[in-house]
Amino acid sequence: EKAMNELAESLLFRIGLASAFLASAAIIAWGMLNVLRCQSPFVHRTTWCLVLAQSVLIFQLPISIPWKSYDQARQLLSEVAPMDYPSASMDSAFAHQALPADSPVAEAPQQVPFKHWSMILFVAWSFGFLMILVQWSVRYAWFVRSLPIRECENELWTQEWNDVLAARSIAERIPLYISDSAGPMLCRWPDGQRVVVPRLLWSTLPQEQRQSILCHELAHFERNDLLKILVANLVAAVHWFNPLAWFAVRRFEDSIEWTCDSIVETSKPDAKLHYAKALLALGSNSPKSTAWASAVFGGGLAARIRRIVSSGNATDSRSKVLMTLGILIGLSAVHVVRVDLIAKEPNQKLENIIAADYFIAPVVTGLQMWKLSGIAKPKDEPVSVYANVNGRSFFSSQRPTLDMNRFNFDSFLRDLASVRTGAQAGTTAICIDFENIDEQGSSTSEMGAKVESAFQLKTKEAGIENVRFVKRIVNDGSKWRNLEADAALSQTESRKGNETVSVFPIETAFSRFLIREASSANSKSVDCFINVATVLPIDAEEAFTVESKEVIRNAISELKLPKGASALLMVHFASPQNWNNIQEKIPQTKTDSEFQRGAVNFLKSLGFERVGTNVDVSSVMYLGMHD
Repeated sequence: EKAMNELAESLLFRIGLASAFLASAAIIAWGMLNVLRCQSPFVHRTTWCLVLAQSVLIFQLPISIPWKSYDQARQLLSEVAPMDYPSASMDSAFAHQALPADSPVAEAPQQVPFKHWSMILFVAWSFGFLMILVQWSVRYAWFVRSLPIRECENELWTQEWNDVLAARSIAERIPLYISDSAGPMLCRWPDGQRVVVPRLLWSTLPQEQRQSILCHELAHFERNDLLKILVANLVAAVHWFNPLAWFAVRRFEDSIEWTCDSIVETSKPDAKLHYAKALLALGSNSPKSTAWASAVFGGGLAARIRRIVSSGNATDSRSKVLMTLGILIGLSAVHVVRVDLIAKEPNQKLENIIAADYFIAPVVTGLQMWKLSGIAKPKDEPVSVYANVNGRSFFSSQRPTLDMNRFNFDSFLRDLASVRTGAQAGTTAICIDFENIDEQGSSTSEMGAKVESAFQLKTKEAGIENVRFVKRIVNDGSKWRNLEADAALSQTESRKGNETVSVFPIETAFSRFLIREASSANSKSVDCFINVATVLPIDAEEAFTVESKEVIRNAISELKLPKGASALLMVHFASPQNWNNIQEKIPQTKTDSEFQRGAVNFLKSLGFERVGTNVDVSSVMYLGMHD
């Protein structure tokens, strides 16, 4: 049921977006054609084709474009709502508070009708579309059964028709039928296409006028206009609720009639005069054109007569054509093409350096740059090298006494200089992890300041500048997690999404480490990191909007993650006024809440096997993993 509701929501969003583009294109097309007074049937026909094309462009074509230089791209990433790292102050370090694994799962609340609005609207749209198809089928059956026609037995009329066919080099036999009330028109019968002409009117028209009308109907056949009109009506039926869709179909049919009129005008030297007189004789007594019949009298008879009589050799200027079609083609491109700007990655191969008490890693991929952009000092200077030091290295195992000689500064500085040489210019971030020594943490704070002072002095003596220090309190400093060997530093891990939703593949060992650091020390490796930067109100019921779901769905589709992949989702809530009983203030932090279940179910519907959720409330994160 949840999957069906998600599918209905996605389809409705795409149909609604396409319908909005169609309406905009119809208004632009109508205005441009009237203001520029375009006289070419080709321009009119192509214009309304482009308008109707908006309705079927419900899928986007992603194009990834490397943008700017490596350093400029990293600067851009720092402006796209990164996850802020802790400041240099020990007192403002992250406080990780994991929910108990055995917390009870609350019963899902009773579903109410408004939560299924997408399915209700989808059923209503489907019903309207189905009713239109049924109506057309009934009308066509009635048209075929109720229209009395017989094959033409008048030899003169048959010969005139054969002469028109021969003049256009048409070898296929198209039968000519006579009706007492309908026509002239080209219509499709179950056994093929036929030309139907009215008996009484046909007997009063001169031969030249009859042949001009037959030439018009033959032009419909040559151009396969019956199929074009049927397709245009089907396209409009998808957007049956949008009156501008039907307006575009009518204008498209007008352009088809106009095109066939121009073919008749050029068929013979005096064809224009005979054809105009024939249209006057036809008047307005014949039935209207349908999707299975294209008639000479369609498309506004009076306007067509005026156009035929007044038309000369004037053609539209190239500027008119380019302006009219260019605007609509540009609108189509905006509709169908989604441009993803990605950072150009360096070609130089770099390596992580792993030691017993520290590791040093170059910041290479888009995910790493985005994740660490909050550490840079100044903010417009990207982080290019990241070092993590185990704070337990400065203490003996027997007692918490600070001993600077326990840490190999010479080896650390040599390795740091080596990585900096191969990396791009930028900030060097040195993160030192400590754990509380006593209950108040005063000893840790005091010794942490001494450790940082020692690092500052050592790096300055080694000539290493532009260094940013970060001290953190972790739950257990003895559980030092070395970074495993990384053979995938050339991977891009480029950001996908938009200004509010960031979707990153996680393909390198360093990136997996950064994501674990931002979530939980015990969390398993994940394949995709999703950050929704919008700060949600405390009473938010959904993690995603319809637009953000579409962005995530498209991004995941592009990433082509392996089967059984896992994801980590980060959402943010505004800080409540009263921090007491925060889980009562923000029940969405509970792993069994309806809020988290909805987000997890959506991501699992995209193919993820495991989904982790981080609910961030002013740097206090509530963690959960859902298998």
